[in-house]
Amino acid sequence: MLTSLRYLILRGDEFDDSLYGKFQRQLRDATNEKDKGIARLRLATLHTYTHPSGTVYHLFEKGITKDGKRCRACATCHKACTDLTAQVNEHVPPRGIVRVSKSVRRMTQGMARLEDGSFVFMPPLNSFADWDFGRILRCYVDENGVLTQIRPLSPVERLALCRMVVGGEIHEVAHANDKSFARRMRGYTIVMPCNIAQVLNTRAHGVPRMDLADWVKIIFRGTPQTYSTKVAAQLNYGRARMEYKPLAQQITGLQQTGVHADLPLLTEEQCKWDENVNAVQCEITAFNDQRAAVHEARQRADTAQQWNASCEVEQDSEAPDAADFGVVMSTVTQAVARDPDRNLATSFVAMADGVSSSSAAPPSQTRASTASATDGAPTETRSDNDTVPAPVTGDETAQTQDNTDTVRATVGAT
Repeated sequence: MLTSLRYLILRGDEFDDSLYGKFQRQLRDATNEKDKGIARLRLATLHTYTHPSGTVYHLFEKGITKDGKRCRACATCHKACTDLTAQVNEHVPPRGIVRVSKSVRRMTQGMARLEDGSFVFMPPLNSFADWDFGRILRCYVDENGVLTQIRPLSPVERLALCRMVVGGEIHEVAHANDKSFARRMRGYTIVMPCNIAQVLNTRAHGVPRMDLADWVKIIFRGTPQTYSTKVAAQLNYGRARMEYKPLAQQITGLQQTGVHADLPLLTEEQCKWDENVNAVQCEITAFNDQRAAVHEARQRADTAQQWNASCEVEQDSEAPDAADFGVVMSTVTQAVARDPDRNLATSFVAMADGVSSSSAAPPSQTRASTASATDGAPTETRSDNDTVPAPVTGDETAQTQDNTDTVRATVGAT
């Protein structure tokens, strides 16, 4: 019951040393509209709940029930809450003021008294009163003190916000050429984790990051003409979207809330933004192998059935606009900065022959084929209707080497 959680009430007075009390004092001391807006933004990032009576609680991660009378918590949090409630009821009178603070030193009874007569206890473990990491909000305060919303960022733009990189990303896409999903892509993202030394070595001293092209690669299963005419515009406006203005606005918001307070905002010239955009969006790899040739043949078959394969027909109202993407974790080799070709070749080896989509076939017609344990390759699921490429012979190897340097590295690694 909320009535028993009186120690989680946030008062915002001079004795309140929580983030809520700190931000409330900043709001009271603000002398202009921008400072007031920043203080309100910081208050909005805290995990708090305002009761209809006006009481503000610093609650657990599961929030409040619909009736507003109970707090939801996991088993661990519930035990910590129950233990502290019993301790408070034992030492504090019913009308006494109770606070929690991490600055309280553990004494015999685990509490302290303040000048106003209030009792202070250590906060319950796993509660937001113990550690509130704050919400990440898509907004910032402009020069006039107005709270401005920011559009959702793409995965590449979010990577540009990171102080350190934990893994490289390879986005493999293909054209979802069917009647139901016109103007739609399919694919998956291969995540190649870095080791601890590499993560520490990627520490940035300013944002946006200047090395995005070293950690992001786009590959397309098909011909370059198909990519440029049907996929590039949608991908560059969605999953691979890279715009400096909304990214700078998000960084400004993170600086205002204290997340990136020590990281300066770099200009487009300082972070080499245009160079990174060209490297990520323009320098893609078209993996035109036998599987892609089969896909192109299916496209021509769809045209013969009077399906518009040019993707100029509006999709059905029930079809989603977002790309159908999955995420695959590579377990073979770690990502290496400034070596996208090696990362790309390693991803193909790790994925064996790619992950085939089996959503269109009934469950009874699908089978799972598991690669050898000595390969270190993940399990692959194929449909009975899928065309599996034949083993690469000597003649086919020479033909495959004419595609790209990346493909040559892949065949050699295989």
